[in-house]
Amino acid sequence: MFYTVGEIAKKLNIPPSTLRYYDKEGLLPFVERSNGGIRMFSDKDFESLSVIECLKKTGMSIKDIRQFMEWCAQGDATIPERLSMFRRQREQVLTQITQLQETLEILDYKEWYYKTAQKAGTCAVHSSMPPEEIPERFQSIQQKLQHTPTKATQPPSNTPSPHPKRKKTKKNKPISLSTHTNSTNTKNKPAPSSTHPQSQGDPENKPEDFSDILCPPVRAHAV
Repeated sequence: MFYTVGEIAKKLNIPPSTLRYYDKEGLLPFVERSNGGIRMFSDKDFESLSVIECLKKTGMSIKDIRQFMEWCAQGDATIPERLSMFRRQREQVLTQITQLQETLEILDYKEWYYKTAQKAGTCAVHSSMPPEEIPERFQSIQQKLQHTPTKATQPPSNTPSPHPKRKKTKKNKPISLSTHTNSTNTKNKPAPSSTHPQSQGDPENKPEDFSDILCPPVRAHAV
């Protein structure tokens, strides 16, 4: 007995466009055609189409499915390759099941969370809810969702620092020229004689002459 694209698609519970896409990608080399070019599916094609749908649901790429169909067409010589492919795909499905189970548990927890909040009229009911009133199957999920990483502890004070601090050296303060000059002049300059004639003006306000110190006389050099 033969089936059209629409009829076999209905049996597989998939749209007819999916079968046309599979045929276009080279996944259906076994499909027969009528004299008018219409695709005709037999009962024995149903198993092959079901396996293709199964592999696609596991996330296998069209390229890998095409490779599998080519191995099937080559016969028993490719049994090891096909076995290896299904073992590898099975491991991936088991990983997906574990991830989906964790996702389902979170969805169940949030359903209980909002169901309880709806009954109380506010989500604040969970802030004051004692831990023993939380269903046991949701306690670990709540702790996992509310987990916050702890801050890194500081090393004890007696632990040597990996970067020791350098000792600060005291910098010598710059010496003022006027201060140095005044002190030098005060030590080396003889006291003024009482017989020395005073110049005109107020002797107390007259500035001292530092020209000899700041600008010493220039001596001629031999040429």
